[in-house]
Amino acid sequence: MTAELLGIDSREELERIEPMIMRPYIWDCTRLPYTVLRQVLSVPWQGTIYPDTGPKIDEWQVVDLILSNEKWLRDPGSRRGNPVHWQCGLVTLPQAEIVFPGSVLTVSGRKIMRPKDMPGFELMCGARQDQITIQPSTSAFSQTFEELSQRLLRNLDWTNVMVAGGMVLGTLISVDAPGGDPHLRHMWSSSDVDMYVYGLSAEKATAKIRHVYETFRSNLPAATPTLAVRNAKTITFYARYPLRRIQIVLKLVDSPKDVLLNFDLDICAMGWDGSDVWMLPRAARALKTGCNIFTMNLIHGHYLSERRASQPQRIFKYANKGYGVRILPSYLSSLARTPEEFEALLPGENISNIDIDVLVADARLSVEAAFAERRGTYRVRYSDLDAIRPSRSCLIGFTLFMRHVVYWEMARQLNGIIEEPAWAYVSYEDTYEDNPNNLLNRPEYVWDSSFCLTKFGRHIDQSNYQENQAWVRSDVSGRLRGHGVIHGDELDDARRITCASRMDVLLSGTHDIKTLLLLPSDFAVYANTLVSEVLEELGVQTHTPMLTPAVFAVIAPPDGVQEGLFIWTITSELMWQQRDRRIDELFEALQAFRRVNVPIEHNQDLQSSRLVQELLKRQIGAHDEFEAFLQWMCQA
Repeated sequence: MTAELLGIDSREELERIEPMIMRPYIWDCTRLPYTVLRQVLSVPWQGTIYPDTGPKIDEWQVVDLILSNEKWLRDPGSRRGNPVHWQCGLVTLPQAEIVFPGSVLTVSGRKIMRPKDMPGFELMCGARQDQITIQPSTSAFSQTFEELSQRLLRNLDWTNVMVAGGMVLGTLISVDAPGGDPHLRHMWSSSDVDMYVYGLSAEKATAKIRHVYETFRSNLPAATPTLAVRNAKTITFYARYPLRRIQIVLKLVDSPKDVLLNFDLDICAMGWDGSDVWMLPRAARALKTGCNIFTMNLIHGHYLSERRASQPQRIFKYANKGYGVRILPSYLSSLARTPEEFEALLPGENISNIDIDVLVADARLSVEAAFAERRGTYRVRYSDLDAIRPSRSCLIGFTLFMRHVVYWEMARQLNGIIEEPAWAYVSYEDTYEDNPNNLLNRPEYVWDSSFCLTKFGRHIDQSNYQENQAWVRSDVSGRLRGHGVIHGDELDDARRITCASRMDVLLSGTHDIKTLLLLPSDFAVYANTLVSEVLEELGVQTHTPMLTPAVFAVIAPPDGVQEGLFIWTITSELMWQQRDRRIDELFEALQAFRRVNVPIEHNQDLQSSRLVQELLKRQIGAHDEFEAFLQWMCQA
């Protein structure tokens, strides 16, 4: 039996299948759509002549099957050339009766009771609610979305665009119904509307951005100024506070399914295409349980961002909203290894046992000092963690992450909550993977009633300048002097963020993204040649190399030094990720060169070692999932 043989409404077909045939195979059907699986589990086996042959429902075995099913959803072989292939395996709002068994539907909402006892190890589940109410229908969702998005997308041509992530979740659970949480709408008051373009060429996708921007502007009050802000990964539209910001992610994908497969946290893997709500099975499961399932994808993501790794801020953000993280029993049991296995996986570490309770206790002791003098009600900011947080992601290993988790839990116990102010600019790009050191100034600008569009534009320009100057100051060994940099003003053209009120200006050469890079000159030649060849294959005319010398009056470098200081220019033709695999791989390498020199590394041998580590870690995950989990648990 294959998924293709079962329709969306397949209960009658399932009831005709003999239980003796179904029983041995149900937990091995990794291609079975989640809606069909739930229907299988709901078949009244007790009414048959085989009352004991129905599959015993282990809800965490269901989770394991969901994870296996997603591997198949990612498989290009699952696409089959059908124009609606992407719908297979996804969940829609009208299917809520099937995927949320035991839920109660009323005119105003659908109440979902959550399981009380769940196996595994939970992290930051203190804000989880015992029940949740979601929109009762697609029409109710559409109406609420119009209200929450402030009708800024009215008259949008939704063809080939999808809103996905937190805004969709916020709309889904912002229900005006008995049992609904009246504070939910406020919880999502500062959320962006994140949009994705799918199924289009780069040229048509760029035209779609122009259409969305014009739609956004046309729905604003007369004479309202606007600003479009671009970085290497997004373009975001601003007007005045508190109007919603619209953010378009610069990633070309084939279908809405590919949009959802990109998400790190389960609860965010849902989207709205103007007509229907679509969810990955893991998103539906997160709604039911109130938690995100831990896998190593949260830590490493997929190579070239088929599923992006998560960031600490996002994990804490959604924990505050009631969606923590749960480590499955299968992961915990995988920590039981023989001494020989530990030595093979962790050579020279002399580890023979991993006790998660001991690791948690150690993390708790290391954090208690931060609360020693605290009493009463107060609020804790994520930046308060600086004393226990080095300039790297706290997700680098379990011990460091657990310290942050303990901090979060203790803050809640003392009536506090880890918070950050609402920023006008929190970049999709400004994550650990792209900005690894807090040396660089992020262009954060408070998003509240004091927000001023003109000042915000100046703030972006100033932030670019400060970032360049901070980078130059980090050059304690004088590497940049050999490339013509004396005071730092020679690098004023570099900018990782640009802005303009008109889209044609933002996408013009005067507003290209320009990033500073130290890299081998021969690699720069190779990179320019490759990009030119790929763009020529795509029919794109180019006149300027992607990598150019940052300072034209270059002081001759010392003998034997083949390094160059370059400006990496990302034009509107190059701004779309996943346009061509070769360019994506090249950009990944250039980002690695950038990361190893923030701050500027004076030890060339150490730089080479770090570069190899950066490049290798992008492809991590090819080996066994449980082995990777064990290594992460032991990472200091």
